[in-house]
Amino acid sequence: MLAGEQSNMNEQRTAGDDRGFILDLCAGVFRVPRALSPLDVIVWFARGGRPVWPSDIDHIRRRYVDAWVLANLVLVVALFVCSAYGREALPSWFGWAFGVYGGIRVFEIVAYYFDMLLFQKARAQWRRKHHEIEFPRTLLLVLLNYAEIVLWFAFFYRTLDWRFETGGVALDGFYQSSEQFLNLSVVKMAGIGQTGIVPADFWTRLLCSTESAVGYGMLALVIGGVVGSVWAQSQKK
Repeated sequence: MLAGEQSNMNEQRTAGDDRGFILDLCAGVFRVPRALSPLDVIVWFARGGRPVWPSDIDHIRRRYVDAWVLANLVLVVALFVCSAYGREALPSWFGWAFGVYGGIRVFEIVAYYFDMLLFQKARAQWRRKHHEIEFPRTLLLVLLNYAEIVLWFAFFYRTLDWRFETGGVALDGFYQSSEQFLNLSVVKMAGIGQTGIVPADFWTRLLCSTESAVGYGMLALVIGGVVGSVWAQSQKK
């Protein structure tokens, strides 16, 4: 009896460890940006230095994540409106300071979804735990984060408006409406349509290419993750 149980345990351990070097490496790499998330730091202080995500109160974790997503969306909307209609009254460091935070936030969102859709299920299988994506809530969070990224890049473009051209005329000192930069961000993120604004140097071209890569990557990950989750749930039924 004991020998049979030991044999089953060895088989399970072997199956769990046979996961490949690449998957193991990438899963470990994506733990780093998740651990450096500003949300984790805020929650750590809010909980008085106690463990950030206690496993026995998942509903509190969901509330923190939902509030964080909504707060950042409201923040970037306010920043974009301020940059559009009150730019002259803002200090010179305003755009650069929040631009740095926006870059960190975009990286946090991308790292979160890569980790959640590619590696969380694998980690759960290695630990013999059940993992299932909450389809309605996850889809809503994806849509909110997608809109947030579009607005962050529109804010970046508005801050660097002198580095863009329209009709062959550099925008140095020329006021370009924020709606056009928002349209540029939507076009780059979705990868469809055209816009009259084009980047004028290497760094703005790199910024636009980055947004396009983020847009395509999120679309591919979300479609793959959602379709895979729905298919897995249908197989159980």
